Amino acid sequence: MKLRDCLILLFAVLAAPTVRAAGDPDALRIGIYSLPPQSIAPFRSYSTPSIYFASALYDALTEIAPGGVAVPALAIKWEQRSATTWRFHLRANVKFSNGEVFDASAIAFAFGHLLKPENRGLPAANLVANIAGIAVVDPLTVDITAKRSAVTLPNDVAGIYIPAPRAYQSMSETDFARAPIGTGPYRIAAKDASTVTMEAAVESWRSAKTKRLRFQMIADESARVAALQTAAIDVVMPVSPDAFDVVTAAGARILEVPSASVFAIQLITERTGSPFKDVRVRRAVNYAINKDAIAKALFAGRTSTSGQAASGVTAGFDRAIPAYPYDPAKAKALLAEAGFPKGFKVQFDVVTSAIPADAAMFTLVARDLAAVGVVTEIQATNLGAWAKKHTDNSFEGLGFQMGFISQPQMNTVRAMMPFLCRSPAFPVYTCLPELEPLVDAAENATTPDRRMELERALNRAASEQALAIFLIDGIDFTALSKDVTDAYAPTRFYHWERFAKRR
Repeated sequence: MKLRDCLILLFAVLAAPTVRAAGDPDALRIGIYSLPPQSIAPFRSYSTPSIYFASALYDALTEIAPGGVAVPALAIKWEQRSATTWRFHLRANVKFSNGEVFDASAIAFAFGHLLKPENRGLPAANLVANIAGIAVVDPLTVDITAKRSAVTLPNDVAGIYIPAPRAYQSMSETDFARAPIGTGPYRIAAKDASTVTMEAAVESWRSAKTKRLRFQMIADESARVAALQTAAIDVVMPVSPDAFDVVTAAGARILEVPSASVFAIQLITERTGSPFKDVRVRRAVNYAINKDAIAKALFAGRTSTSGQAASGVTAGFDRAIPAYPYDPAKAKALLAEAGFPKGFKVQFDVVTSAIPADAAMFTLVARDLAAVGVVTEIQATNLGAWAKKHTDNSFEGLGFQMGFISQPQMNTVRAMMPFLCRSPAFPVYTCLPELEPLVDAAENATTPDRRMELERALNRAASEQALAIFLIDGIDFTALSKDVTDAYAPTRFYHWERFAKRR
């Protein structure tokens, strides 16, 4: 047995008092790096880890499959009735987890709520920015009208999770988020600072195979893996490639999940004196990093390097766009040309234990940047602290971990929103005016083919302008014990209802 394996087993014994088997054969026990930093509100749950919980609780009209194709969810079919209007036909005999009946009025409520001016700060409000109105045709039919081109409307509505209207209106958003009520396969049964337990909602149209889900926060990956080895948990989220041997030796297997994202470091251009205002500096830091080494050494070659905002499963992905090659000499020349012949110091704020091998990845990034004179301090923090700094615009450094996340709409414009001059929900950290006309053109495209063409053009411009430090195509690794069967997660919207567990 390798020394690493011995150490992990030893850690398992030491961790036993806090990571115990729950003694519940009907529960799928999930060891996860963090619980959501905020409660699980329907109009806020799009990033990790919130999306893992939201997918068990809520549904939207549509879901987006890899490649950016809209597939049925609460809507079973749809058709375009005019240049700006689509008609959605709803699934019959659907109930919320509290017994409320789902129908067109629930759709009208959710969209109407997000369209109110006082709710513009909600993350989901960005998803209805192009919505002019919604009309109930009958209990199982709604018409949704856009302000401009509506070619992507079936995709645009995919992230608007529908809460139970009467329950939502009867309490504050904070109280509702503590005990969410949706049409998903589970409802929350109990929660505390380290655990969320869900029970199957028998009313759900997505009938669950497992009676309970128990999410337990285990921040340290070694502790999560040890808990899997000792059968204290059934699922590890996430697991890094360097733990694959240990996991498989325990009889577990690896579920590879496209994250519909590009791992990146956002560069703050909108701060006085930021060197990243200069495109030559942004290009230099991209040339400085050996992305191939990251993909091969840290991710077992199971992903690819990236030079654009779209991942391989995102609409608008252009496989003809190369990643910036590893060229330290060119990086140094660009820095000198930009007025930094001796480089400069910079701090990046990151979260570790959130994605596979992230701590090691950021260590390699800092090493490579230092080699060209950009002395980089990696400031690691927990997700909650990072999220507060992001919302408050209080990062001390000039860059921070941020992925080009295309879910829930799975298109390039969605992925780029946090990096644009128009970022609607958060402070503007990066503003490259060269990209804005292309975003406008894509949003106003009148045919699907033209929209796709413009999204690829947007990716080419983002690469040319070095919008961020592009690293690798995002992929998540989840470890499943030998007792877990039928796991299905085509994207980060995990279909927990399909997970089963041998007793």
